[in-house]
Amino acid sequence: MKYILILFSILLLSSPLFGQTKETCYISVEGSKEFNLNLFSQISKSLISQYFKPVKNIPPGGISIDSCVYEITVTKEGDTTFVVFSGEDLNAYGDSKLYGSDGFQQSLLKSLYRSLEDKRKKICEDYGELIEKCGSVVVQDVPKQVEPKVVEKKVTIPKVEPKVVEIPKVIPKKVVKKKIAKRKSDIPSLKKLLDTKKCPNCDLSKINLSVANLTEANLGGADLSGANLSLANLTKANLGGADLSGANLSDAILWKANLSRANLSRADLSDANLSLANLTKADLSESNLTRADLGGSDLSGANLSDADLSGANLNGTNLNGAKTKGSRGLIPYILKKLLDTKKCPNCDLSKVNLSGANLTEANLGGSDLSGANLSLANLTKANLGGAELTKADLSDANLSGADLTKANLSDANLSDADLNEADLTGAMLIGANLKGANLSGTDLSYANLNGANLSGAIMEGAIMEGVIE
Repeated sequence: MKYILILFSILLLSSPLFGQTKETCYISVEGSKEFNLNLFSQISKSLISQYFKPVKNIPPGGISIDSCVYEITVTKEGDTTFVVFSGEDLNAYGDSKLYGSDGFQQSLLKSLYRSLEDKRKKICEDYGELIEKCGSVVVQDVPKQVEPKVVEKKVTIPKVEPKVVEIPKVIPKKVVKKKIAKRKSDIPSLKKLLDTKKCPNCDLSKINLSVANLTEANLGGADLSGANLSLANLTKANLGGADLSGANLSDAILWKANLSRANLSRADLSDANLSLANLTKADLSESNLTRADLGGSDLSGANLSDADLSGANLNGTNLNGAKTKGSRGLIPYILKKLLDTKKCPNCDLSKVNLSGANLTEANLGGSDLSGANLSLANLTKANLGGAELTKADLSDANLSGADLTKANLSDANLSDADLNEADLTGAMLIGANLKGANLSGTDLSYANLNGANLSGAIMEGAIMEGVIE
């Protein structure tokens, strides 16, 4: 009995049926610098997850040495791209004469086709145009024709005396036909898209297109609100003006996609590849862009209000004129941009620390600097017109010759600041601390100084026309 209990204990601890969690597998793509390995990694993750098993990219923090990893090596010999797979239950290779990402995708699909015999039919249905052997895989069975047999059988018909039956008069009722609502996401639009990759202005709201291959698809102006496009391949797709509000685009590949003026409000774009994408004037308000790759993308004029960009790659991203109020994860990038270029109009810089910064002639017009620390900063001849500077700390700052027209400086600390010949026309200085400030030659025309502290301030030559005190 003792030995039986010991054996049972060993089995209990070692058996995968008792509490063992499913192992997470990762992919590693290696190749020379001529390849876009980040894009190839996203394509690999999408296709392997679709046909074999769910995999993830290796996180920045790394993985343990005994983790499940599928290694993919991509090389090029002449005009041929080769892909070699190695990993548990998946060892194969593929080749392609196509160029760039198309060549990698075809090589990868060939590898999966060779290794996964039970998935060949599905691969051919989805990507038959990229695999020559698919012509011999999808074959429909034709049923054999069966000749009908004539069976002779004698039937005796009993003699029946006719009876007279009175039929009661029935008044017909008026039948009201019920109107059947047409499905919003109609099947014809989906079939058209998958067959031709062209469905501009189509209604595809709430449709499931997860892991779909929509490379270079034309979906301009389409309604994809609430759609599931996770892990979909939308490389170079046209989604200009499309409605993608609330859509799931997590892990999707949108490399070089056109999303100009698209509505992506509240969309999930976490871990998506948006490198080199066109997002000019797109609405990304309240969207989830955590860990998204936005390298080299154009977000000029885009609305990023309340968007989450924590951990996103913003190297080379164009954010000129973008609305960033309330966004998260952008401050480090914005600060670097400001200090490098001294240009950040309409930026959200609330509560940032720029103490002692050199911002001579910087363009911060219309920016939100409320609660910011700008003490001892050099803002000589800077443009702060229309800026929000409520409760900002500008003590000992140099603002000589600065443009502060219509700026809101209510409750700001400007003690001992140098505002010599600065333009504060129409500025709001309600409750501001200007103790010991240099206001010589400063234009304060029509400024609101109600409740401001001007004790010890130098006012020689200051223009006070229309000042509200």
